[in-house]
Amino acid sequence: MLNVLYDLTYAARGNSGIPKDTRSVAKILNRIPNTRTGYVISPISFISRYAFTPRSRPVSTSKLLSNILQNKSSLFFSNLPSKFVRSSLQSISLLPFLSVTKLKPAQVKILIKQLQINSSDLKPIPYFWVLNISYLARFIRPKFLGLFRLNTRNTDVFIQQQIDPIRVNRNTKHIVRLHDILPITHPFFFTTKAQLAFRQGLVKMLGNKRIIWVMDTVASKNEFIELFGDQLKVEVIPCEVGSVWDSDKALKDITKKSFGKKSIFLVVGTIEPRKNIELIINTFLSLQNKDFLNSKNWQLIIAGSAGWIKGELLSQLRLSKFGPNINFIEGASDTFIGELYSRADFIISASEAEGFGLTPLEGMFFGCIPIVSNIPQHREIMSTNTIYFDIYEKSLTIAIEKAMKIPSKELLALRLKGHKFVLANYGEEAITQKWASLLKKLEK
Repeated sequence: MLNVLYDLTYAARGNSGIPKDTRSVAKILNRIPNTRTGYVISPISFISRYAFTPRSRPVSTSKLLSNILQNKSSLFFSNLPSKFVRSSLQSISLLPFLSVTKLKPAQVKILIKQLQINSSDLKPIPYFWVLNISYLARFIRPKFLGLFRLNTRNTDVFIQQQIDPIRVNRNTKHIVRLHDILPITHPFFFTTKAQLAFRQGLVKMLGNKRIIWVMDTVASKNEFIELFGDQLKVEVIPCEVGSVWDSDKALKDITKKSFGKKSIFLVVGTIEPRKNIELIINTFLSLQNKDFLNSKNWQLIIAGSAGWIKGELLSQLRLSKFGPNINFIEGASDTFIGELYSRADFIISASEAEGFGLTPLEGMFFGCIPIVSNIPQHREIMSTNTIYFDIYEKSLTIAIEKAMKIPSKELLALRLKGHKFVLANYGEEAITQKWASLLKKLEK
């Protein structure tokens, strides 16, 4: 029996949570034969709600869970100077191990629901621990003190979800899931603070030669090795696609897709310069009087939320500044996003850089014809199942015109082909096999 400990938490843009990709891996690990998986949570929004407590006076489990699950302020959550003092004390801690608090079964059930994980996907119900350390402390720890140490004496494999400066016992295999290194390869798309935090965490972790890095694509792996050396151990396991939706229902929706006069173009993603959403909008505004795309037969829907370096575009979208044919939906749930995919004809991604490129594949899962930027990650994950364009208006115009000229009788076949491609390469079974293969390799 292989004992695995998985850090569920993923933090970005000053917030943290459990995104659908992280939840899908939690489900996959729990289902791999001869593997027992426990979970650690350490989100900053959770951890910041209780103060630093010495090991001699640990917080009781019931009180800790209450603090986690209730959205209430506290001295260390609302008072930034006090929060900084608490984090500073943790950062210079000389304790041999990070403190973790194990939750009781009844509390775990509540927590699973709070994290939006289907309990039926986690059978038997696994163990959960809370990592008692603030997010800030991880990045202001003095270099001479080394990495924080997590006691994994009874753990065969620890899978870390982000680049926290943590090390584990020598008998434990240490996996770090690193979706991308965009703050380094494309720093101009991120704030100075975000670049600094990412670099500090990554530099500290690169010093540990025992880490097995897991990237989403071969393209990202090659970038990583080129920058930091081919001596690194790097594996590639893509993200699962469609984990929060019913594939049978998606397939039925594809066969029911309307072939009417109105064409719906969908963009899903954060509103930030890297995504080039302004390019998409300007292209459609320029084309609205063209024969193949007049103002009566198309709609552009942009579904997303604030990303890095938001700029003026987000405000303009919120105020509906681009006319009745361009609509913005902010903060939509996974369920609602699924409904948008099922109604859309085309999914567009004009991203200049990606670690993976999830949304075009999600669109294909629901039968959308993808129109995507010609970047290595898109080329790798989507192969020939899409219409590519270079990131400027004329090229995108040609791609849209090409998509609009696909004969109606061919559309259904292309949609079904895309759905089948996604399931075969990025469905639960395919990704489970990849994780099972990696864990089996680590047993040797």
